[in-house]
Amino acid sequence: MNRGILLTVCIFAIVVLVVVAGFFLLDIEKVALSYWGFGSLLFSLAVSMLAAITILLPKKRRNAVFYSFGLSSATTLYLTAIIVGLIASKAFEKNLNGFILLQVIIHSLFIITAIIIFLASEHIRNKNVETQKKLDSGEYDRPKRGGF
Repeated sequence: MNRGILLTVCIFAIVVLVVVAGFFLLDIEKVALSYWGFGSLLFSLAVSMLAAITILLPKKRRNAVFYSFGLSSATTLYLTAIIVGLIASKAFEKNLNGFILLQVIIHSLFIITAIIIFLASEHIRNKNVETQKKLDSGEYDRPKRGGF
């Protein structure tokens, strides 16, 4: 196993342990809203860990720069949105369904963004390979119709 992947798994395991310990040891009211927020945070940590691991995997069929920075930025925005949603959860005390919908929307937007980044990075890489092949074959050195 790659050292970077092992380190990522260890870091996220520690963060999950801290979140679980904090939820049960702190004086947090144990109501449905708190449990949904807790579950949403754990789910977002799992998704973020998978995103971090995919960034560390070899990028043979993807544009490495676009994929790495795009997915890193999307994951950062995703975690920020989850944390802000949890901080603002007091506004949803009377509306648990609204809080659940907000969390589902945040998770869905991240997953859609990650899929778009994955497909776009693969498309960019394919275009770059195609352009490089044309450069290597000298196709861009030939004059076009009517040229010199």
